[in-house]
Amino acid sequence: MEKILANVDCPVIMDEAYMEFAGGYDVDFAGSTMTLLSKYENFICLRTFSKAYGLASMRVGYGVGSRDLMRILGKVLLPYHVNAFSLLTAEIVYKHKQLFVERTNQIIAEREKMGKALTELGFKVWDSATNFLMFTAQPELAAKLSKFGKSEGLATEEGTATKLAGQTVFKFLVNKKILARDFTRNQALEGGIRLTLGTPEENVILLGAIKELCEKAGGI
Repeated sequence: MEKILANVDCPVIMDEAYMEFAGGYDVDFAGSTMTLLSKYENFICLRTFSKAYGLASMRVGYGVGSRDLMRILGKVLLPYHVNAFSLLTAEIVYKHKQLFVERTNQIIAEREKMGKALTELGFKVWDSATNFLMFTAQPELAAKLSKFGKSEGLATEEGTATKLAGQTVFKFLVNKKILARDFTRNQALEGGIRLTLGTPEENVILLGAIKELCEKAGGI
């Protein structure tokens, strides 16, 4: 990011919507690009209350940048672009930030636990600094899941074993009334499934369902 900032004259914007899940609640967190704000006048960093603070329906966030950039943005903002209730709620929530820090730390711990468990089952899990995990089946497990999915009518499309394994996982979870994000048709993430971390109790149910599928497919 700093290399980009140092070599362009236009404004540069960084969206740090999930920064709290990387441990960055404070503006001086080493992993946050907010540490660059004092050095570059053309930089704006965005944060939101929609993720770690759970205020997605309030549609409220904030941007931090140089005085000149903020003045320009202020000229083009619509009047009352954020309603008073959303602003008041965000202010109250931020005053009780420590409560959300504790909850976010719990999600981070659950993320690490879930990632390790999925890896042990035979899935490839992408590194995550968010409140969700993306994973696909490794070749050996993919072959078993795709075969099982075809026999059970869970994988009904043509494609690689990885893609069919992802479809099998997704539809098996849907049948268990567990909703994940289906990226199996995405060429860059073929067979990918994205799971948002829940409470520890919800995560136990989720992992139990995936283990059940792997057992039925002969994967473990």
